[in-house]
Amino acid sequence: MREIPLGDLLETVIDHRGKTPKKLGGDFTASGVPVVSAIHIKNGVIEWSERERYVSPQMFAKWMPVRLKKGDVLLTSEAPLGETALVPSNDDLVLSQRLFALRGKPDLLDNGYLRYFLASSVGQERLNERSTGTTVVGIRQAELLKVLVPVPSLDEQRRIAGVLGALDDLIDVNRALAGDCERLARLLASTASATTTLSSFTTWGGLSTVKPAGTVDHYSLPAFDDEQTPERLDGSLIKSNKQQISQPCVLVARLNPHIPRVWMVYPNTAVSSLASTEFVPICAAGVPNEVVYAVCSAPTYLEQMNGLVTGTTGSHQRVDKDALTSVEVPDVRTLPAANLEAIALLVKQAHALRVEIRELSSTRDELLPLLMSGRMRVTEEVAA
Repeated sequence: MREIPLGDLLETVIDHRGKTPKKLGGDFTASGVPVVSAIHIKNGVIEWSERERYVSPQMFAKWMPVRLKKGDVLLTSEAPLGETALVPSNDDLVLSQRLFALRGKPDLLDNGYLRYFLASSVGQERLNERSTGTTVVGIRQAELLKVLVPVPSLDEQRRIAGVLGALDDLIDVNRALAGDCERLARLLASTASATTTLSSFTTWGGLSTVKPAGTVDHYSLPAFDDEQTPERLDGSLIKSNKQQISQPCVLVARLNPHIPRVWMVYPNTAVSSLASTEFVPICAAGVPNEVVYAVCSAPTYLEQMNGLVTGTTGSHQRVDKDALTSVEVPDVRTLPAANLEAIALLVKQAHALRVEIRELSSTRDELLPLLMSGRMRVTEEVAA
């Protein structure tokens, strides 16, 4: 298969390295045109759960003389390097620092194919080969444009992108359904007629702290951020003690609570399950664990928790363990048994959907290098 430098395949490259609103005579605003940065590119999509910023329409006109189009490929240039997503619509959007926007020549390169190539193991390796830096690894535009891209026919590019895109569409549907299940569970939990402290129907702590060894499932903050998927690895690679988890429980992250991380976990009994000490394990007493999850993941709980932080820097604020369970919450013990059962079923369904997301993601990731290398071809019948 022929390989062509990326720069020869692109119609447009947008790179706003060093550009800020202050340099353009303005500043960010409370509303207006959204600004996308590297922090928003996760799991192949733009995720707005992190800090949102906006600029005025006037600043947008200055900042974006070349506008983004639906289907443009977004690529993070550093911190981290190599995350990708497609621009979802033609709505106004500002491209901030640490991001490239790439648009293929219509007769040579399909944008969807390019996105998947850059996300593949080969694409990631080639990006890293041309990167610079040790503490912060990044790539400059001149080096990015030298990256060699395998280029099958345009029809085959579209077929490859179509197959992988179909898997991503299923993942997106499951992700949305899981979110709907959890929102409904939280809504049911909020209908309790009285309030109490979380400690009234939970217990926490008491888990042994161990030195990791053997094969383990590691429940860490990065693992939560990666589709809530514990990382299975050799425990000897983990250099600090962790909390042993032996039964289903709710993990609530006490570090930087402005980034909500509440995890309903069902440990795999086949291997040792370990949690970061940045998580506080909370177990139910008198109600299902899933009901505790619905309470702890509710915005009202998270807002109160955010008000209990100690520490001065935004990157290292923590909530005291005791304070987590002193928060006022709906007294779910007053709910009818049928409601408690419904909440538990909804949260379990959300978990099952997330397991399916992992399986679909694994299938996609296994297909990706095979399709990109030409070892597997997508026939017209499969693409149809």
